[in-house]
Amino acid sequence: AWSRARRKNGVLPVSESLKRSSRARNALPVILDLCETYRIPLTFGIVAHVAVASCDEHEKPPPFTPYWMDAGWYGVDPNSSMKTHPDYYGSALLSQISNSPVEHEIASHGFSHVDLSDDATTLAVAEFEVKESLRILKKFDPHITTFIFPKNRPAHHNVLQSAGFTIYRENKNGGLKKNDHNLWQFPIGLWLTPNGFSPKEIAELIDLSIERKVLFNAWCHLYEFENQKSTRRFFEPFFKKLAFCRDQGMLTVQTMRDIVGVNAMNS
Repeated sequence: AWSRARRKNGVLPVSESLKRSSRARNALPVILDLCETYRIPLTFGIVAHVAVASCDEHEKPPPFTPYWMDAGWYGVDPNSSMKTHPDYYGSALLSQISNSPVEHEIASHGFSHVDLSDDATTLAVAEFEVKESLRILKKFDPHITTFIFPKNRPAHHNVLQSAGFTIYRENKNGGLKKNDHNLWQFPIGLWLTPNGFSPKEIAELIDLSIERKVLFNAWCHLYEFENQKSTRRFFEPFFKKLAFCRDQGMLTVQTMRDIVGVNAMNS
């Protein structure tokens, strides 16, 4: 339910966020099952509030009432627990990811999905979103290094660096390189929305990346998939294609952190 975001001078309705919460919860077990079947490691961008079982586990956020909202951003937090408000908590979901036999990467998507580039976001809020997310998510991935900016809008790179992150996803494509803050810029890649691509088209893109020997980076939101059947129907051909090409020695399948690690060793 932490998918809320600014909509001009308003915010995504809570009702829509709750619908997205339900869809994402239903999709995750299917994704993890396919990952285990085809041995596909993923980078999961996690809003850190999802990783707690109750609000006793996170620090108190700073005051934050953007001029485009009628109430404080953090006011939607039920200050409760997974037992009474399951849409806002999901430590059990994080355990499923971290306990998978496939070695997935957990990346931060902020503490509560605040757009760090928004003109109302203060330095105090940015520092809380970055540093508190790191503190929470380290429990599930002690080697966490990657930050996925909410809304794909990078900002406050110095805060990322001081917190200890070394990788972030850019809002454009291009080569894998370091920026002025000594952070690795990972290209945004391709948004795999089910409304935009068919499994056949994805397979063609994989073939093209193999032919050109370039990085194929794909990402999605799990709430875009209406049910478990549609999730499997979309992803299984994709994962099956990746596994076949990998087993034939045509490509490697890695998380963002591992891709950067290989590039760092070779540079």
